[in-house]
Amino acid sequence: MRLLLLATLLLIDGALLCTGNVSARGVAALLLFLLPGFCLGRWIFSSCQDGLARFVLALGCSFLFAIYFLFALQALPGTSSPGDNLLILNLLALASIWHLPRVPEERQHFGRSAAALVGLLVIASFLRLCVLGNAEFQGDEARAVILASGVSQGEKGILFTHKKGPVEALLVAPSLLLTGQTNEFVARLPFSLAGIAGILALFALLRSFDPTKYEVAALIAAALLCLDGFHVAFSRIVQYQSILVFLLLCAMQCAVEIRNGAREASRYLSACAIFCAGALLCHYDAALAFPAIAFVLWQNLRAVGRPAGEILRLSALPALQFIVLSAAFYAPFFLSEHFSNTAGYLSQRIGAHKLPTNNLPRYLELLSFYSGIYQPVITYGALLLGAVAWFYRCAASRIALVVVVACAALLILNPAPDWAFVFLSAPAVLLVSSPNASLAVRGFTLWAWIGLCVLGCFFARPNTHFYVAHPATAALAGICIAEGFTLLRHRATRIPTLLFVVALAALGMISLNYLRVAYVSPEIEYRFAHAKVRPAFTPNIFKDGLPAGAFFGFQHRSGWKVVGSLIERGSIGGSYDSNEEDLITIWYTRGMQRRSDSPEFYFIASRPMDPVPVPRSKIEKEYSFWGRVYAGERRVLDIYSRSTPPSAPQRFQIEDFESEFDSTPASVGEARTALQRAISR
Repeated sequence: MRLLLLATLLLIDGALLCTGNVSARGVAALLLFLLPGFCLGRWIFSSCQDGLARFVLALGCSFLFAIYFLFALQALPGTSSPGDNLLILNLLALASIWHLPRVPEERQHFGRSAAALVGLLVIASFLRLCVLGNAEFQGDEARAVILASGVSQGEKGILFTHKKGPVEALLVAPSLLLTGQTNEFVARLPFSLAGIAGILALFALLRSFDPTKYEVAALIAAALLCLDGFHVAFSRIVQYQSILVFLLLCAMQCAVEIRNGAREASRYLSACAIFCAGALLCHYDAALAFPAIAFVLWQNLRAVGRPAGEILRLSALPALQFIVLSAAFYAPFFLSEHFSNTAGYLSQRIGAHKLPTNNLPRYLELLSFYSGIYQPVITYGALLLGAVAWFYRCAASRIALVVVVACAALLILNPAPDWAFVFLSAPAVLLVSSPNASLAVRGFTLWAWIGLCVLGCFFARPNTHFYVAHPATAALAGICIAEGFTLLRHRATRIPTLLFVVALAALGMISLNYLRVAYVSPEIEYRFAHAKVRPAFTPNIFKDGLPAGAFFGFQHRSGWKVVGSLIERGSIGGSYDSNEEDLITIWYTRGMQRRSDSPEFYFIASRPMDPVPVPRSKIEKEYSFWGRVYAGERRVLDIYSRSTPPSAPQRFQIEDFESEFDSTPASVGEARTALQRAISR
């Protein structure tokens, strides 16, 4: 292991020092930030008997190390040079590799699931990595990258201008700190890797609850998360969601390992607290999973004979660690001058004067657009049938409980009642409090219930934030489907069992094809063309246009790299305006002055991601058509000039300018000023 890691370190340094390719250097920079944490995780979790769980937790530590190291680096006075950063990281990596411990013999329970797990990871990698850098940054992505640019340039306090945790900006910074360059592939890579790791983490976690009982359930749960459109989309953009999900799964894994023979409960408690703090640094959404993690911790510590008083005593230091690590960012953030903007934004999203409400039907519509219809139907259909079957077998008042579950299902499909949370809560509370249910079912039910209930009934505009409940719903659906498969195999002939497996496989393949069209096909911009290119056998459950909500991760290009390269060449200069929002144009024009009062140029995107109005009649009368940008044969951007145009309008291909733009220094000037300018518009 040491020789392999040393060879990896040499390859990383070689790519950084001897290669001019932006993507190769960016990947090397990210790996250099992750490597010390991975080795540290191998040491911290050396007592973990399960080799897969130990590997997942070490991966989690690699992200934690990068997050906290980058946060400490930007908080220190002064600005570090790329050479200083490279030297420090190499020393840390060498020290961590040198002290890498020998791990015990690995206790594996894969059986015949190894090949299936590898296949799932291949599919997950295809959906999350293929043509990852093709789409241009969206507005939220551009904001994070601009923040990272400010971090790399030593702008102190710039992270407090954000409305959430700093992780999505920090994890873009490695390439900027070590090379001064980045591109879409490099910026999105850590989030894609975390998305793939999250699927492996869910498999390892569910299997750790009971390796013999949940082997098949863990595979099904991992497959459902692999084909989850929210999870795919958030693994393909510069956003925090895939990191948050992965760190929460690592925290829950620590809670489970305490019961699975961990010799040092205090170490796992501290690790759990630190993973939770890292997730909270991603976003406030993480708090919705904390009760479930605390519940599993408590139950496992009680199961191994720890009295309540001792549990509280053991939890004191981890609780302090969680508070200190979270407060390191949030305390100055809450006290900063920018928090008033954040508070106003959050109050609008919550909309307390309109509560309670029922966002669940709108959520299912949005999820069906991201995932296709079948993945949500399989997940929530399995949950409903599993809940009915469990209550029928185990509950005292079977008829009443079946009626409660049926009412909950009807209310999910009916947007009218605003008290859906009452009917959702009744079966969930009974299930969590039941001693007849397994700890895995109780823990994941608590996680899913809090996430769906709070966001579905107590937020005015939750949009895609339901993603935080998806690991739990996937795990519960996996358990329900696996139990249904076992029941069929024992009580039915081979034909119904075979039909059950074939039906699930067919729906999975249809869902995979839908995700390929929606996210991976570079020639299809699914958000804009979904009505024409919707794959076969995937019906549309919403009437016209798009469902209400936000849209992330879909393929889109407007040719902004052409504009940036022309600015760098001096072919375009002065000022501009556009029908695209300021955050996107700030990044791709490298901070060129934008003004709405008689600019030198107008850049008009054919399909703006976040459109803003422009004076079309004024452009036609006072400006000349200067050039047009194409992606393949499709027109994506028109350029208009106030000065005398060239003899003939110029034609530009995006593909001819991408590498040129990526090789320029990734800077927008003073990032704080650029962001304030964007907000003021």
